[in-house]
Amino acid sequence: RVIREVGRGGMGAVYEAEHREFKSRVAIKVLHPRLAQDPQILARFRLEAIAANVPQHPGIARVLGGRVPTDGSLPYIVMEYLDGKPLRRRLTKKREGLPEAMAIRFGKQVADALAAAHAKKIVHRDIKPENIMIVRDDAVPGGERAKVLDFGIAAVAVEIAASESQSDTQVNTSPFGGVIGTAAYMAPEQCQRIGHAPIDDKADVYSLGIMLFEMLAGRAPFVGGSGEVLAMHIYEPPPNLRELAAHVPEPLATLVHRLIAKKKDERPAMREVVALLEQLSVTHPTSMLQAISPQMLQGILTPHSNPSLASSSGVAFGQPSTLGLSAGQAQPTGRRRRQLA
Repeated sequence: RVIREVGRGGMGAVYEAEHREFKSRVAIKVLHPRLAQDPQILARFRLEAIAANVPQHPGIARVLGGRVPTDGSLPYIVMEYLDGKPLRRRLTKKREGLPEAMAIRFGKQVADALAAAHAKKIVHRDIKPENIMIVRDDAVPGGERAKVLDFGIAAVAVEIAASESQSDTQVNTSPFGGVIGTAAYMAPEQCQRIGHAPIDDKADVYSLGIMLFEMLAGRAPFVGGSGEVLAMHIYEPPPNLRELAAHVPEPLATLVHRLIAKKKDERPAMREVVALLEQLSVTHPTSMLQAISPQMLQGILTPHSNPSLASSSGVAFGQPSTLGLSAGQAQPTGRRRRQLA
């Protein structure tokens, strides 16, 4: 039972629906009728479902079923319904950037999902805040999970593409030719891709780095028109993250700049990114309660007993940068105070 349309784009539309018998909610992605006549697009639509399911990772939205016919009738795939909001909406509300602990947590979750995809020789190629959904999950730190969506332009290993058995169409795993992706998040090798040179997993590493930069600084490193941004990715060094967001710890800023290195061989593999972000999550815990002392907690709960803590008593948990303030230490000012408020 279709409930409502939740999104529409150039390739088709997505609807929220409910299984009549089991009452479970699902999302139904329907291909635009005019595109259903193109065998290559049909093959790619089917391959999108396979690419999302092969990694078998909780951080990737699952495909539950569907039908991709070749007789001209309406193609659709049925996916798990994610009751959450795109990361883009979170960034729009937090224009000064997300707290470091939150950015690290979401970055690590996305990296772990992509590492699982890369292990199966699947490259997403369109990592951006619009394709990351933030959903509630009490089983993970912070109670929220970042889930990767939309493998519509993923590069898939030839053996996986060849295994799809519902069509005799030869699947071109890079059928669009020329430049593909979203300009603000594309790796230099994507931006200058001419012909069919392969784009490997290091392109996803770069896109994740750009997204982490934006989560921390409140803006992407390169801003402008699409053509201008593509040229910046290829030729211009990114601005120093800490010059835009001085509160970002040096180790985290260093990692982000490693991810967005121009030369792909200088970027770490995605599994290494997971390990490095995990190390940073230890030094930047997701909750103040993980690092706060009982004495400090008592001061926050009764701020008048410790004047030095009174000004911090309204700080939301999840902002570990306020830890360790004591009498005589400087309080945050200016932009830093606004971030802590």
